Amino acid sequence: MLKSSDSLKYPSYQLPPRLVINICKSIVLNQGRHFRSDAVDAIRGLAPPLEVRGQEHIPAGGPCLITLNHYYRPGFNALWTALAISAVVPYDIHWIMTGAFTFPGQHREIVLKPLSQQVLHAIGRVYGFDTMPAMPPDPKEVLERSLAVRQVIRYVRKTKEAVIGLAPEGRDILTGQLGDPPSGSGRFIYYLAKGGMPLLPVGIFERDGALHLHFGPLYALEIEDGQAAADLDRAVDRVIMGAIGRQLPETMRGNYG
Repeated sequence: MLKSSDSLKYPSYQLPPRLVINICKSIVLNQGRHFRSDAVDAIRGLAPPLEVRGQEHIPAGGPCLITLNHYYRPGFNALWTALAISAVVPYDIHWIMTGAFTFPGQHREIVLKPLSQQVLHAIGRVYGFDTMPAMPPDPKEVLERSLAVRQVIRYVRKTKEAVIGLAPEGRDILTGQLGDPPSGSGRFIYYLAKGGMPLLPVGIFERDGALHLHFGPLYALEIEDGQAAADLDRAVDRVIMGAIGRQLPETMRGNYG
């Protein structure tokens, strides 16, 4: 978790009103948008400016799998994670985004979760992104999750230099530290990496009043074949979360320090 001195200062996050209006218009009219252009527009107004380290590790192009921590603190919108990375990486990223917001144990979830599903699926449609059922996994959404995974795989197969962006944890970790990815996440990443996608680890956090992005060295995922599903998940998780953790302050690395 970030130190208390860090938590007293946060950047000013505000989307340009013109951008918000244009996105809403695109959703209503079902018109496609270019996420990287919108990200550059949004990050340009970030105050103080985005702090970036390790840009030399960003490859000249795809294929590539960008993995990042699901940064969380109360009041921080994860949208700024995707915006920041897309504004820095010099080509389009195909983001895998949540398909709904959840409100565990709260009566309002009955109304807000379906509403968030409609909004998030509309945003995904406008930008051409894939949505996954929200975490933690709901047994009722097994089929939907399977279909979403297949959709991502189809995208990778038909896109010559596909660049995929995802946060393996898939959910807010309330401690602010790295958390364990859910079951199946490791196998999904293993499948993508085995198809020839190197991994680019990214750490995102706030410090000294600014939002920080740290890119680590590109690497190939080398995992022993033939492991049981749970063992494969754990083996992949150790590698990918360890690589992400090395891009974060020590206090945020959790079990991946």
